[in-house]
Amino acid sequence: MSTIEKNKSLAVSMVWKLLERASVQIITLATQIVLARIIAPERFGSLSLIVVFYNIADLLVQKGFGSSLIRKKDIKQEDIDSVTVVSSLVAVLSFLVIMICAPLVGWFYHDDSIVNPLRVLSVNLLISPIYCVYNSILIRNMKFKTIFYRGLAASIISGVIGITLALMGGEVWALVAQMIANQIVITIMMVKAEKVTIRFRFNKQAFKEVFSFGKNVLLTELLLTLVENLRTILIGKKYSTSDLAYYDRGQIYPATLMRAINDTLFSTLLPHLSKCQDNINEIKRQFTRLVYISCVVIMPIFIGLASISNEVILILLTDKWSSAVIYMQIFCLYQALFPYQIVSKAALYAIGVSERVLRLEIIKAVFSLCLMVVSLYFGVVYVAISLIIVRLFSDVLYILSVEKSIGKTHIFINTLKPICASIIMFGLNYIVGICKLPICLSLTIKLLLGISSYVIVMSVLDIKMAKSIFSRIRRK
Repeated sequence: MSTIEKNKSLAVSMVWKLLERASVQIITLATQIVLARIIAPERFGSLSLIVVFYNIADLLVQKGFGSSLIRKKDIKQEDIDSVTVVSSLVAVLSFLVIMICAPLVGWFYHDDSIVNPLRVLSVNLLISPIYCVYNSILIRNMKFKTIFYRGLAASIISGVIGITLALMGGEVWALVAQMIANQIVITIMMVKAEKVTIRFRFNKQAFKEVFSFGKNVLLTELLLTLVENLRTILIGKKYSTSDLAYYDRGQIYPATLMRAINDTLFSTLLPHLSKCQDNINEIKRQFTRLVYISCVVIMPIFIGLASISNEVILILLTDKWSSAVIYMQIFCLYQALFPYQIVSKAALYAIGVSERVLRLEIIKAVFSLCLMVVSLYFGVVYVAISLIIVRLFSDVLYILSVEKSIGKTHIFINTLKPICASIIMFGLNYIVGICKLPICLSLTIKLLLGISSYVIVMSVLDIKMAKSIFSRIRRK
């Protein structure tokens, strides 16, 4: 396959993966928006705690071994069977731990109402191993179109269930029902989509090969998730549930958008880069190009979202959530700096140095925990700001680690153009915000001005890229 055909295949795969992630996240957000408009902020803070503890348990089941199946050049039936057996055992243990320890969570936060929803939600853990295996094989085979249609159908079905219960006054149970329905439906569809036979047989040698790579991925993701969710846990303990709710609502929209982008990039880049893992020069060329393209696309999305945060919060959630605006702006800047780490992590996994990613995450976690402890005493806003410092620190670490394997890339200098264009876009939208226009008019002007100003500035700064895009448009 030629380089052009490879790039075209990668682009098509990324489009289908992005569509699948976007559809899932949009419907999930729709459910949460309905919930946020119905439920008071302090009650919504309790909802955040339930999801935090479930996500940590689900991570143990899904992460690590799925990535091993994706990356491995040749997988055998023994690999699939062994991963399924171990993931199932972890799922059962995690389920039992939550069932037993849920009352302790309620006691810790003086809120017994979160105990039963947390227990019911943990049923999803028993389904996760099958979904993880089938989804990993579909990703490995680059069948993102298949994943899109199944994910869209599952999201619509579960979204209807969640929103219906929310409108009927289901509150926390609406989100619980939506998450369980989504997992059940998409797992059934994945099983029907991919003709894979799973036998619950364990092969020690096969699992040892998978585990050698997967253990580092699992530990990395676990460490990352624990540190991220520890903030939520401590904020909920030290401050009020209202403070936690504003923090959570401020980060959920940029985080949901980035989750879709991250899943898209990582799911497509890992198998793509893994195919040329023995050609360092090709990985370097692909890495430099993909970081630049990611910054060109991702940075204006989040900087632009930061500039319209006030309008988004007031329109979607009403003015009772206005205190969440500052958090949304901070988290948009935090996510705008993420492209460096997404592509770097995929490159390091493709090269096969998962232990190096683990070491980087340990260093990052220690630095993050130190900042979190200090910032926690000054206020919740400072906790959010500390994340931006952590992001900058980790981006530098990841780029330096990649360059250690593939050579100098000068990637930070190469991405100055989208950074400058995004800053100019934000500045223009900030001026519009000062004018105190009606909210819908302000949002419309900011969207039009932001998009047009970024395109114009990038066209001036990167004439070569602009000519290439316009020539493709003319050909089509």
